[in-house]
Amino acid sequence: MVQLLDNRDFRRTLWLIVGCVVFFAFIVSFFCFFSYKRLYAGVEKERLELLGRLTEEIPEIKGKEDLFFEKGSERYYQKGLSIAIKYGYAKGNFLGNAAFNISFLRSVLFSLCVLVCSAFFILIIFSGQLSKIYKTLREYSLGADAVMNEDYDYSFDSLEEGDLAILGTQLDQMVRRLKLTVEALNAEKEKLRIFISQMTHQLKTPLASMKLMIELSLSDNIDPEKKREFLERSLAEQNKMEWLIQTLLDISRLEIGKVKLNMKDIELPELIKQTVQVLEPRWRKKNHQIIFSLPESFRFQCDPNWFGQALENILKNAIDYTPENGRIEIKLVENDAYMKLIFKDNGIGIEPEDLPFIFDKFYRGRKALIINRNGTGIGLTLSKAIIERHDGEIRIKSIPGTGSEFILEFPRDHLKKS
Repeated sequence: MVQLLDNRDFRRTLWLIVGCVVFFAFIVSFFCFFSYKRLYAGVEKERLELLGRLTEEIPEIKGKEDLFFEKGSERYYQKGLSIAIKYGYAKGNFLGNAAFNISFLRSVLFSLCVLVCSAFFILIIFSGQLSKIYKTLREYSLGADAVMNEDYDYSFDSLEEGDLAILGTQLDQMVRRLKLTVEALNAEKEKLRIFISQMTHQLKTPLASMKLMIELSLSDNIDPEKKREFLERSLAEQNKMEWLIQTLLDISRLEIGKVKLNMKDIELPELIKQTVQVLEPRWRKKNHQIIFSLPESFRFQCDPNWFGQALENILKNAIDYTPENGRIEIKLVENDAYMKLIFKDNGIGIEPEDLPFIFDKFYRGRKALIINRNGTGIGLTLSKAIIERHDGEIRIKSIPGTGSEFILEFPRDHLKKS
């Protein structure tokens, strides 16, 4: 019962019924009061008429009129009753009194009318409330059909209050979540379609090249040197495909949290210099100048293998898209809030329209396709996934024709906790 009283619709209906009952009870009481008053007036009139008649027809009674207003006794009552019976009066025969009968019938009929009216009004109130409830439920049913037919813009919201309004709000929230889920699934479906298309393109070219070179190597009249060259190129293509597949697997494992990082307390400047040393043949070939702006010592918690891979991909990107005799600066900036590791080059830069997609799988800007046709477009994707697994973030600032700046940022509180 307490739970029902918490329901606003039930309370409103209950108050309407109580108000209706009180209203009609007031009307009945008012009518009964006036009926009693009318009956009393009738009895009073009969007594006074009798007093006037007796004093007129029996002069001897004059001077004794106060007897009519004194309180009677049982003896007088019995004597009066015996006299009345002689003239045909039957004790308790109130129906023989016409005035009383009319007044009584009026009271009964009025009470019945009030009872019927109150029942009718209560029925109207219940019917209205039930009609409203069923109307709302029908609307919700139609809304559910609309949602099942992928109309996710349907609104169950109501300006009313009560349990049904709460249900409508919850249904609205459910539909919004369902809409977001469907949109996310469609987005993932589209990403999967694009990924399969791009993956097919990435594998189709080297596979066709390998097939051609193997077929040439199997011909009878091929020169041994050429045969060796074709086989070596086939092996290189095979290694490239193996690296591509392994990198994609690494990205997927990092994104779904399946990689367990082996966190160690290392000297970050030392790891950076090792990465530069690994790529030394590559940057020396283009006569690049590597400039360090690093502290002598900076302790950093990371998985050296994974984090080193992220740094290598970022540095490799800077080398590939910086012209000969270019300049690459690596610097570390820190304060009480964060630590930043910055790779800055004076290369070709990135077009503004390419920046939002630069970390997407297989995405390569127009300039990148021209300068480095052997790139795959997943190195930076892997770096981003690794950095995010280390609770960091990576951003890019770039001006076309001037250079790019890759900023790796890590919160200091994270570094201290690590």
